[in-house]
Amino acid sequence: MNTSEKVKEWFDSADYELEKARVSLEYGKLLFIGLMCYHAIENALKAVIIYVTNGEEPPKAHNLSIMLEKSLLADKMNEEHLNLIKEVRPIDLDVNYSEYKDMLTQRDTKEYCHKIIEGTADFLDWIKEQLPVMPKNNKAKVTYIYHRTRS
Repeated sequence: MNTSEKVKEWFDSADYELEKARVSLEYGKLLFIGLMCYHAIENALKAVIIYVTNGEEPPKAHNLSIMLEKSLLADKMNEEHLNLIKEVRPIDLDVNYSEYKDMLTQRDTKEYCHKIIEGTADFLDWIKEQLPVMPKNNKAKVTYIYHRTRS
């Protein structure tokens, strides 16, 4: 697989995670929306890392700070993007622990989840604009029969 194909595969995965978040919001399943948005951002950053390293595999870490550093995008991000990263980072950490479930349920209202989804969509569009190999397509809807789990 060449670099462009790898980049596309990771962006497809990011788009899929974002679509899962939108469907979850539509059906009122709010608890894991933040985690889906986190994974969408992580996968998009992994696509950028592959692009800037000319095809090297991204780290197998799930740490957005590491991904941002390796993607070379951190210095280009605006305040809105930085705030989104701060918002979704604790969502990923908290959602795996049952004692935080009540706190997440109270915080993750439909309005809050909608804000996180739209912020993630805007961030993914911005990331795609940074790469000449990715055309921007705000209205793209990705449909998958299955989704392969990524590291």
